Amino acid sequence: MNSNPHSTVIETTKPRLSVEFWIAIYAIAVSLIPPAFAFIDDSVAAVFRHFAADAFIYLAVAAKSQFGHYTFDGVEPTNGFHPLWQMTLQLVFQVFDLSADKVRQLYASYWLSVILTTVGSVLTVQTVFRWTKSYPTALLAVPGLFGLAMLLCDWPTGSLWSFMNGMESAFSFLSIGLLLFFLSHSTRLPLVGDETVDRRSLLMLSVLCTVMVFSRLDDIFLPAVLTAWLVLRRDAPVSKRFEAVLWFCIPLAGTLLAYFAFNLATVGHAMPVSAAAKFDLRTPLINIGFLGSSLHALVPNLLYDPFGENTGNVGITAVNWRNAQLLVPIVAARLLLSRLHWLDLGNGTHFHVWMRLLLIYVMTKGIYNFLFVPLIHQGNWYFVLSITIINLAGAVALLRGLRHVLARRVALNKALLPTIGAITAASLALFIHDRQTTAEADRYIAMFKHGPAITEKLKSTVQEPRILEADDGILNFALGVPTKSAFKFAIDPKAYTAFREGRFLSEAARRGYQLIGSLYYLRSATPEDLTPETIPDTLRENLYSATDWDLDDFDFELVLQDEATGAVFIRFTPKR
Repeated sequence: MNSNPHSTVIETTKPRLSVEFWIAIYAIAVSLIPPAFAFIDDSVAAVFRHFAADAFIYLAVAAKSQFGHYTFDGVEPTNGFHPLWQMTLQLVFQVFDLSADKVRQLYASYWLSVILTTVGSVLTVQTVFRWTKSYPTALLAVPGLFGLAMLLCDWPTGSLWSFMNGMESAFSFLSIGLLLFFLSHSTRLPLVGDETVDRRSLLMLSVLCTVMVFSRLDDIFLPAVLTAWLVLRRDAPVSKRFEAVLWFCIPLAGTLLAYFAFNLATVGHAMPVSAAAKFDLRTPLINIGFLGSSLHALVPNLLYDPFGENTGNVGITAVNWRNAQLLVPIVAARLLLSRLHWLDLGNGTHFHVWMRLLLIYVMTKGIYNFLFVPLIHQGNWYFVLSITIINLAGAVALLRGLRHVLARRVALNKALLPTIGAITAASLALFIHDRQTTAEADRYIAMFKHGPAITEKLKSTVQEPRILEADDGILNFALGVPTKSAFKFAIDPKAYTAFREGRFLSEAARRGYQLIGSLYYLRSATPEDLTPETIPDTLRENLYSATDWDLDDFDFELVLQDEATGAVFIRFTPKR
């Protein structure tokens, strides 16, 4: 007791850390554990085991470009990439003078991917908690149920850490995190009413959608869905709906027009060459063929080949995860749309309204990819938004269902926390294991290490060697000789025109190229496959673009099949 009545007793209480703080720490820890420990264990190998094959296209372009002039071969311009990631990489390389230091290029790209994905994770869990006020739901959304299912099936896509792939995925994940965070914190429906239009929210939504689209251009379907929603609303007059659409579309449309104009002025092709190259009216039939050609196509690898002994059927396992990442989000979105009341939180938020629009986007994107993008081109970076949306909606639907079973919320939290911990631990363990046993990554690591020696062998065999790379950028990155893409995704418009006219090799020979090089796609070629007589058929069977080459106009000769890496280099010379 205080004996002095005139004294003042000040009681202090230690401030408690908020739930938002702890779930943010959880998201940071979960995101960083695999890449940080892998980097500490073996830095260069860690990068290769996280990176997608196409990441080396971005690295090659960033190393050879100047701001405003993007090139794969160091000479001819190209725009076959998603702009935000490519421009960021090129800017980092230029500012920090990394163009000649390949190891630091790898590290910079790796940690950029890791940091952007980590920020996206924090935004996602904060968004879910803001909407649901349930920290188990927030924790369940990251790393997410979709990624765990894919990892259990031994499929290399869909997990949080697969977004750290040296490509645009990290920016895509960050952009959907930013959009969700904004929707949960700043918007109040309706955006358009009888007399008012929420211009500020519409402009901000447009800016965030612009970031999303420039992260990955085919995600234009999300702002398209939002635009259609504004147009088709029945609770506002036509004039107000038109005004709302105008405010929403101005930033995005203006930025897209500027991008197309820049492409036209610098490359001579307004649309990305990669997008034009993938368009094929036969695509639906091709994808249906992939889907129906084998019962194995949707069977998890662990059931189809539990002991990993069936190494000869690489095509089947490659189709497995592509079918899953394309079809599972479509099916899940359709199911959730038919049970939208599962996503009505009943707390005054408009979560179910936004989720309906996002789920419509998931279906639209999936159907578009099935109809217009050959399945074999759909890598694990195509569906970052769809996977994130399904993770979020699935977590909410699952928790709402469990609350009907468990009467008390405290009991629910106590029951779920060990489950969430087990899901997180299993996801971490499975991903770390997969990254330690990736044969493709080991092949790329070997090429990087032996690149200088292979360069010297080529220079001693061929005068001033110039390579058409029938791979995804790794030869350009690892070798010290002029290298041009033999695929349509990273070439210039003139070469693309030559592709379409069936004279690609003739155009390459005119530019001084005399070798076809491949590390991955000719990995299974035997000496019998690489004789002058059999090389044309081997190229047609193994390189999906070679079917359109003018192979009959050239003679072929094996120059080098490197023992350390398996890389193949074939000379092509015009027939006399």
